Amino acid sequence: MRNRIWAEITQAKHDAEFASLYAGMQRRNLRFFNIGVLVFSSGGAMGWPVWNLLPLVTCVIIAVVSLFRHIQPHLIMSERQIGNLDKIAAFYQDYLNKLEKLWFDSESQTITPAAVKEKFYKLKAGEAAIYSTINDTVRSQPKSIIRKATLNSALYFTHTFNTTYNAKRNTEQSNTLQYT
Repeated sequence: MRNRIWAEITQAKHDAEFASLYAGMQRRNLRFFNIGVLVFSSGGAMGWPVWNLLPLVTCVIIAVVSLFRHIQPHLIMSERQIGNLDKIAAFYQDYLNKLEKLWFDSESQTITPAAVKEKFYKLKAGEAAIYSTINDTVRSQPKSIIRKATLNSALYFTHTFNTTYNAKRNTEQSNTLQYT
C-alpha cells in the first residue's frame, strides 16, 4: 500500500503542475490572439482613409479577422475552459495534500494499515468526479508542458521529501519519482 500511495502522490503532483502550466499557456495564447484581433480590427477602422483606396485589401483583412474569430474556439481555449483548468489544478493540489497527510499518517503509524487502505480508496474514488472536466477541457498534452511539469514535480519532491529523480526522460508517461 505504501508504494501505491507514493505513486498516487507523484501522479497527483504532476497532474496539478500540468494543469497549472497548461492553463498559463492557454491564457497567454488567448491574450495574444485577442490582442492580434484588436490590432487588426482597430487598424482597419482607424486606417479607413488609407483602406478606402484599396477595397480588396480591406475586404481581405475583414474576412481574415472574421475567420479567425470563428475558428478561435477550435484553436484556442475559451476563458471558461481555462477556468476549468484552474479548477483541475486546484482539485489535484487538494487531492495531493490529502494524500500527503495519509502518507505521513501511514509512515508515522498513527492509523492502522486497514484504515490507510480505506482512506486511500475513498480519496481515489473522489478523483472520478474531475474526469469529465478533464476530458472536456484538456485537448492536447504538449510535450514541453509535460517536461516542465515533470521537472517541477521532481524539484518539489527533492526539496520536500528528499527523493531522487527517477523518471525516464524519453517517455511522457513516466513521471513517477522513487522514494528513497
